[in-house]
Amino acid sequence: MDKQTAYAAQIRFRENLHKINGLFEGITKALGLNFTAVLVLEILYNSEASVTQKDLRERLVVPKQYINYIIKSLRAQGFIKLQENEDRRAKQIIFTDRGKEYAETIINSVHDIEIKAWDGFSDEDVLAFACIMEKYEKSFEDALKNNAGL
Repeated sequence: MDKQTAYAAQIRFRENLHKINGLFEGITKALGLNFTAVLVLEILYNSEASVTQKDLRERLVVPKQYINYIIKSLRAQGFIKLQENEDRRAKQIIFTDRGKEYAETIINSVHDIEIKAWDGFSDEDVLAFACIMEKYEKSFEDALKNNAGL
């Protein structure tokens, strides 16, 4: 692919990604949360292992203070509790019964919209898209590590 075509494709990709993120923000705002808070709920809900704030920061690539703000908010609302771990600095984040129900409602609301969005795609398309995005994420991360001057 020539440089001009690649650049045009990169711009389209970033614009589409930004628009999709904006659409997610709109959905989650209507549910009374921000997009990152919904992702936190989803990670906690679907995780089989214990989850800490550090785990969330690493998975979502957001500042420590932002995750702390979300956790404090969910805790103040009675949706989660923090439980001591072997490493006292890293507490496990645990749903309360009320929090698990709340998370399920929120996640299902978002998931239902996503399912409708994927209606026009085959299962193979959906899986291929997910694989390409994962591959791109890894490649982008590697490119950033190799270009430490930024």
